[in-house]
Amino acid sequence: MRWTATGTHRGKLSGTATTSMKVAVQGIVISRISDGKIAEEFESYDALGMLRQFGAVKAWGIPA
Repeated sequence: MRWTATGTHRGKLSGTATTSMKVAVQGIVISRISDGKIAEEFESYDALGMLRQFGAVKAWGIPA
């Protein structure tokens, strides 16, 4: 499954004070189904992209 979450940066995160900026983050969930049930899942999301949106890191991962 591919997903997108949106929100507003309203609290300290990764050492960055509140910015009130709108952010969007995308991710995926890969599920293994066994006997009709979810047996295990793997999830990945773009944390770096999210942090870049509100200035916690600059391009190329250099701290802001």
